[in-house]
Amino acid sequence: MAGKVIFLNGVTSCGKTTVAECIKAMCSEPVYVFSNDIFHNMVSPRAYEKHESAFWHFVADTITAQYYAARGCVDAGFTVLIDGMLLDLPEYTERFGKRNIELVNDIFAGCDFTLIDLTCPPDELRRRNIARGDRGVRQSDEQLSFMTKDYHADLTVDVMTSMPDETAEAIMHLCGLPFDDSAYPAGYNAKLRLRFLTAVLKPYDVRVVSLAASDDVREPLYVRLAGARTDAALEELGSRGYEIYPDRAMRLSSDCRVRELVSVIPWYGLPVIDATDYLGKTVTVTVDRPKGSAHPEHPDMTYGVNYGYIEYGLTMPDGDEIDAYILGVDEPVSEFRGTVAAVIHRRDDDEDKLIVVPEGMSVTREQIRRETNFCEQYFDSVIYMEVE
Repeated sequence: MAGKVIFLNGVTSCGKTTVAECIKAMCSEPVYVFSNDIFHNMVSPRAYEKHESAFWHFVADTITAQYYAARGCVDAGFTVLIDGMLLDLPEYTERFGKRNIELVNDIFAGCDFTLIDLTCPPDELRRRNIARGDRGVRQSDEQLSFMTKDYHADLTVDVMTSMPDETAEAIMHLCGLPFDDSAYPAGYNAKLRLRFLTAVLKPYDVRVVSLAASDDVREPLYVRLAGARTDAALEELGSRGYEIYPDRAMRLSSDCRVRELVSVIPWYGLPVIDATDYLGKTVTVTVDRPKGSAHPEHPDMTYGVNYGYIEYGLTMPDGDEIDAYILGVDEPVSEFRGTVAAVIHRRDDDEDKLIVVPEGMSVTREQIRRETNFCEQYFDSVIYMEVE
């Protein structure tokens, strides 16, 4: 049974490789990525040095080899994604008697073939080239002058306003690739957001204070920013597809679900005003319900871990200080100083709970759910953890 091929077409720094990585992470079946760089690196650097005048012939050779290898995988039933560029170079005609686009059409004739165009404004491409540090500032401009113009793309995406994970999701839906919710958005996607926001907001002296991801795809990524030029930062995010409000920005999914919530604080040294601001912080917990004790109102419920509150800390909507579960301490204690590893957010209650652990200890969401289940089983909750 033949597989399918997805061709990502775009110049350097338009995000093809990142989109390809997103598709690999989100797809529940294997996707084999073929990139130009992999096949360029199959040729000895000495060949390039010895035949410098024939550089573009080597480019034509290695990219064409990539196409034939991909076709073989497709015929074997695999899903193939090509991270490539359709270049209108005379070397293709000289070497193979056909233009690049003609070679693609011929080699993949009869395949389940989808061509995706990734576009981006030149100024943004130059900014990305500078940020990467391993590209010429105008390298993308040079490639744009070589790109093939007369072809039909099945989908065109402006990567200035579409995030890599959003682009990947659109491509997967178009091509009928199965989506794996477990990889989205808690892990890979959150790290992409952190990398993106750090780079884009740097010129505005605005920094990412925290970025937290839940273990539930219904909950948005939660980002907190702080800095001096927050108005300019919000305007920048608006140019990239965010919905902008006076003190926050939101990114919506195609079905209008909030995918990312960005909260902005217009000064440095901000006080703790939200439970997720505690993530990664060292706190002191006053324990009023030690491990093994009974709940004061429900004596049939025994505390499986030490439980208390942060004195002089954030006040919850019920008027009390924010509470904390202590994990990683086997005996009852009256006070504990440790690191906030996670926040339990209750959808059906007005209290968030901190997860505090000994310094240097790592904890998983599964462990948190297991050790707090004696109480959290009665609530509809999600767990937010900081993304590093």
